[in-house]
Amino acid sequence: MINVSMCLMVIDLDRFDDYFSAYGKSASEECVDTVLATINANLPREHDKCFRFGRHQFVVVLPDYPLLLARKGADKIIKAVHDEAIQHKESHAGVVTASVGIAAANPSGNLSKKFFEVAAAAQAKAARRGLGRMQAVDLRKPKGDKAKSGAAKKAKAA
Repeated sequence: MINVSMCLMVIDLDRFDDYFSAYGKSASEECVDTVLATINANLPREHDKCFRFGRHQFVVVLPDYPLLLARKGADKIIKAVHDEAIQHKESHAGVVTASVGIAAANPSGNLSKKFFEVAAAAQAKAARRGLGRMQAVDLRKPKGDKAKSGAAKKAKAA
């Protein structure tokens, strides 16, 4: 298993604007609260936490966590949200579903904005593929990549 310093999950409720229009603010808030509790109950480690970000998005920061396990955790979250069976008549699934984007990186310097943007873009790509999907992006450079880059630059200059 490859060691990763951090994974970031961005989770979005599929077709939630339609849910809000159909069920109203109160039911939507109750739905989001239920999903937040469901996500927190299905995170891989006891000390991990999910936080609400916006009206129907959530973020989970997983420090010192490998991408492979984050992908498995995302699949578990997707299934758990589906299994809550919160009615969503505007969705062809019939229930509330979630899509998850994951970015994996070795954090350094000013990575935070890019890290979130990549995870959010992965989530958007997952959602475009259908309801209850997951997409992961690995931002880590392979070991030895810098050495190869330097050698390639020297060869190119010669």
